[in-house]
Amino acid sequence: MIFHIPFTNEDVVRADATPVTPELYARSKHAGIEALVYFQEDYLKPLVQGLLSRSDRDRAILTTYYRTMGYVLSILRLDAPWHFQSISSAARSTMELYLDLILLTRDTTSESTERFHAFTRVERFRVATEIAKFFDANPDEKHDDIAVQRALAGDANSKAEIEALIEKWWGRDRKGKLRRPGHWSTYGDVRSRAKALGSSYEAKYVRFGYQLSWHVHSGAMGVAGIEKESFHTFVGLAHGLVIETAIDTFRIVCRELHFDRVIPDLNEKLDFLGRVPGLRLVDLRLMAQGGAQRFTFVEAGRGAPAGAG
Repeated sequence: MIFHIPFTNEDVVRADATPVTPELYARSKHAGIEALVYFQEDYLKPLVQGLLSRSDRDRAILTTYYRTMGYVLSILRLDAPWHFQSISSAARSTMELYLDLILLTRDTTSESTERFHAFTRVERFRVATEIAKFFDANPDEKHDDIAVQRALAGDANSKAEIEALIEKWWGRDRKGKLRRPGHWSTYGDVRSRAKALGSSYEAKYVRFGYQLSWHVHSGAMGVAGIEKESFHTFVGLAHGLVIETAIDTFRIVCRELHFDRVIPDLNEKLDFLGRVPGLRLVDLRLMAQGGAQRFTFVEAGRGAPAGAG
């Protein structure tokens, strides 16, 4: 990956003569998504694959990282305004995963890690129980083979273990009933998690969360009366959120897994990733004036990125 800024101050001033349209804005942000993928392929993927041992904490961090990269790789393929719903869904999920990662890594004890893994078991048991209960009560409804779910839901030892996990990590309510968790942490909704981390994180949620939800859920709240060009803006805003959270995700993963010790000039490289959309925008504005493309972060002859691995 190339880390080079080809523009002078005079170039930037000259680019200002070209208006920033919603389409140019969205295209510049998509370049930032592409740069994220090339960075993780060149620097993070080899290190992750080379880890010889992984603690429970490492596995929780890597699971969250891989899920984030899955969304980033998906968004890379989505570069048109009519993709705004899928992009918004992915952006909202990357924000939630980002908050999860911070909650996990701020805890210097093992509690969050244990909750994280416990919730996986609790939720799988809950869903297996719901599936088995429904189709046992409605045997004429079409369904796939649910023998595995029935076996899990009907296992008395598994049920006892799950109830013990719930009591240990989420406790009971005032009536003595087990508190069925909706998330691995003790916070039930996304905004509560963001607020617990600090006002800047809650501000990020308030800034993006509601609008992204409008674009994901049914109804016309996010699209009624909107001009066609605005869909480019929706895409660009969502891409911008993903870029911001993914860069910080890279920073946290590198710190926690000690990759910062082996990646030269890591902070400078991550700062460059944050500047990619702005640099691409300068390039696009100069190209609109008849100039040739000058900004790239990909070596000549290199193909499309392969993925997270």
